[in-house]
Amino acid sequence: MQFGPFYEKFLKVFKAKPFVGGLEISDTAIRFTHFDGKHWQLLSERLLPGVVDAGQIKKYDDFLLGLKKLHAGITGGTNGGRRISVVTLLSSIPIYSQIFMLPVISGENLEKAIELNLQVLSPADESQNYAGWQIVGKDATTVNLEILTSFINRSIVDEVNKALKDAGFLAVAFEFRALALARLMREFGSGFDREKSYLMLSLDASGLDALVVRRGELYFEYFNFWRDLLQSDEREVPISIFESAVVRNINQVLNFYNQHWPGDRIAEVFVSAGDLNKESERIIGENFPLATREFTLKISESISYEWFISLGAGLRALVARSKDKDINFLGHEAQEEFRKDHLMNFLDFWRLLIPASFIIFLGVFFAADLFLGKTLGVLKMDPIYQSPDAKIQELELLQAKARQFNNSINIIRATRSQIGQRNPLLEKLNALSGANNVKITRLNFDQTGSVRFTGEAPTVDAISNFRKAIEAASGDFKEVNLPFSEIIKTGTPPQEAFSFSMSFLVISSKTN
Repeated sequence: MQFGPFYEKFLKVFKAKPFVGGLEISDTAIRFTHFDGKHWQLLSERLLPGVVDAGQIKKYDDFLLGLKKLHAGITGGTNGGRRISVVTLLSSIPIYSQIFMLPVISGENLEKAIELNLQVLSPADESQNYAGWQIVGKDATTVNLEILTSFINRSIVDEVNKALKDAGFLAVAFEFRALALARLMREFGSGFDREKSYLMLSLDASGLDALVVRRGELYFEYFNFWRDLLQSDEREVPISIFESAVVRNINQVLNFYNQHWPGDRIAEVFVSAGDLNKESERIIGENFPLATREFTLKISESISYEWFISLGAGLRALVARSKDKDINFLGHEAQEEFRKDHLMNFLDFWRLLIPASFIIFLGVFFAADLFLGKTLGVLKMDPIYQSPDAKIQELELLQAKARQFNNSINIIRATRSQIGQRNPLLEKLNALSGANNVKITRLNFDQTGSVRFTGEAPTVDAISNFRKAIEAASGDFKEVNLPFSEIIKTGTPPQEAFSFSMSFLVISSKTN
């Protein structure tokens, strides 16, 4: 069964990011590094002398015990059956590496060409080695692919892998120290420029390592065990032997570099040697025209140099398996086993989570039922709830008030409309009455447009003229009626006056 990017996207949706760390195995210790999202977690287990020698397990039970102790330290001793996925780094095993060129090809043709070159370059029979390769760049002049290939003893890897499984670890990749150091320089190296070429001198309990890093990728490594430098098992290295070893290693690396990239200048030499940093820089400065720099990390955490190699493996552990293109001596089989293992853990997690979720939901529903039941009881105690007739009466009263309010609004609107329509009529009547010396004393108006009013005038002629003026306004009034019987004398000279009644119909109301 094949898994790929879809598998990783599926797990990402459900926030099921796999737990993967870096595991360094040396002759003296086992170191584990893992980034928890905020800080680097560092755990280690010391190995007794002779348990591991040059990366080869000499005392399997003691080595397995050390792995199990480290596993318990990582899990807190609470989950002994859980397998921990690790990028495994063998830092004290001899590795044979070489760069070769191929024309720019892709797909199956590229893989077949690489396989043929691996068979030619293998330092031993294919059955005795694991081989790995990665593309590190393109040659600027020939436009060929530059491919780094490495070989490792198969029996050593198989035995270490067996011990890891017995101790509860799952190796998702096997790599070597120089690859991890190059990655650490590229990602965390203070003062590192990815476009330049560098040498690095690294010292630890295993030996002296010199490597070439171009454009952020490993191109060459030259490693010496201390026992090979001393030609004995003594643990203390005389300064004279140390100085000659440093000079010899740098010379070997420079000779190789100048043969392959004569036009590419070395920018600096990074030195990672702990207490011997100053001494190493002095030796390089006195023997080579190269600038030196102590290798430090551009991160806020303070991590000592003996953790640098395992930290490089920890950085690789952060990369999704489908995007990890660095050399892996285990190949695709390890990646498939990792994916299956992680998918099983994921399903186990949901197998426990789903019943727990149902229990939580049941608890929530039970609490909601209690709350709603209590609320219903309180509502039933309300008098309105207990007497439905009172509730209906209250609603009817509210509806009656609403109807009364709406009627009042309608009356106001009708009144405002009528007032707006009659204002021009009153103004015209006032104008006509004033022009004819008539005084209106009473005015009646109904919705049919009939107007009746009474008035006073000083003479009968004034009343007659007023009638004629109204009749002349034929666009506004019609059917003007002035009964002469209604004309009555109301005063005596010189205060003589006449009252009268008149009626007519309004033709149009010019309100606008």
